[in-house]
This record gives sequence, structure tokens and C-alpha cells, in this order.
Amino acid sequence: MDTRTGSASEAKSQAIGAWMAASKQEGESGHWLLDSGATHHMSSQRELFTDFKTHKVSISIANGRTIKATGIGKIWITVWNGKGDGTPICLQEVLYVPELGANNLVSVRCIQQAGTTVLFGSGLKQEASIRFDEDEIAIA
Repeated sequence: MDTRTGSASEAKSQAIGAWMAASKQEGESGHWLLDSGATHHMSSQRELFTDFKTHKVSISIANGRTIKATGIGKIWITVWNGKGDGTPICLQEVLYVPELGANNLVSVRCIQQAGTTVLFGSGLKQEASIRFDEDEIAIA
């Protein structure tokens, strides 16, 4: 989907990428961690996926190990900005990685490719701000 057409609010609710968020589905758990080294969004929670397809690929992780992705699909989550406003986001091309563990990874690279800006804080307020069309849509 091309998020460069239409209004910013339409793009935000369709497909951007995500960061520290909660699953849109009631009762689901797991956190999304913003990862500047990840090449793809990744999750080990199969129940979160929609439009799931088999997709096999090896992934090299930071400790030098290789783990396998066995699927790919979309995941809907809600992201929160500094004002407490939530926005539903559809993560595209999320890799299903059963060995990943309880946390899910959001790729900074994928967020930026979707047209957002990621600003990392410093000092006491070490949070990341994710912006789309100059609007803050999420913090991590």
C-alpha cells in the first residue's frame, strides 16, 4: 500500500509501522520494542497475525545466533502519543519468528521507510518520538 497518497490521518490508520504499543485485539499481551538494528518487524505471537503466509528466512541476531522466520503477515496494534491518544496501526510484512520470545520487535528502518521520522531523546527523558507529517503519533 502506498501511504504517500491521501491525508495524513488516512495514512496513519492504514499502514505506517509501530513502536511500543499494545495489540489491538482484546486480551492479547506482549510489548513492541523499538529496534534500531532490526531489518524487519518481528513477532513470535502467531495469534496476532492477519493475512499470514508461509515465508522461510534465516535471521542473524545480535548475539551471533541465527534464528528462523517461518511466516509473514500483518499485525494491527495501537500506538500512543505523549498526550495519551491512541492510533490503530497496521504493521506490514511482519516476520513470524517463533524463537523470538515474549517481546515483539519494531524496525526503525521500516518505520522510516514508511515516511515517519524517529527522534531519540537524551538526558532524563530518554524516549523516542515517532512523527508523521510533523504530528507526533507515538512515543517509546
